[in-house]
Amino acid sequence: NTIRQLSPIPIVQCDVDGVITDYNEACGAEFDYDPTELIGSNVSILAPPDIGKDHDVFMLRYAKAGFKNSTVVNLIRRVTGKRRDGTLLHLELKLFEVKSRYSNQRFFVAFLRNLKDQHKLEEANRSIDVVSDLSSTPVIAIDSGGVVIKFSRAAQDAWGYKSEDVLGNNVKMLMPDRIAE
Repeated sequence: NTIRQLSPIPIVQCDVDGVITDYNEACGAEFDYDPTELIGSNVSILAPPDIGKDHDVFMLRYAKAGFKNSTVVNLIRRVTGKRRDGTLLHLELKLFEVKSRYSNQRFFVAFLRNLKDQHKLEEANRSIDVVSDLSSTPVIAIDSGGVVIKFSRAAQDAWGYKSEDVLGNNVKMLMPDRIAE
């Protein structure tokens, strides 16, 4: 319990009916709820209405299947969450089913990660890809180890290599031997 409360990662626990039984401070802060305000609420309160309305059906279907064959449990998924004020947030969800060793009772624990920064980075990368592919100037991007991570169309034309032949290789492959050494 202490570890869960100290975790900077939002964690929420619910029973098999989808009722929130516990959550940590990071979860309350992420969704803008007070420390005990969500206890007893259906977990669908943290989802947009179009998703939340079907949540109980998903849980019931999972229970009827004998708690097997889930497309959510023990997998990492990208989902949309909803804060108290209705703003939506992009999240990564890792859901675990736990069976209490004392009471044989089942419950679910979800670990959530806000993908806001990752989502912005992915959008920026898509924009950069479009611009670099439209540019007549060769564009090559490398990581800190010299590995090529972007090789534009103009670079393909200039060096005569296909992008898939260069990506993941050291940039030295594009240099004359006397310089690459």
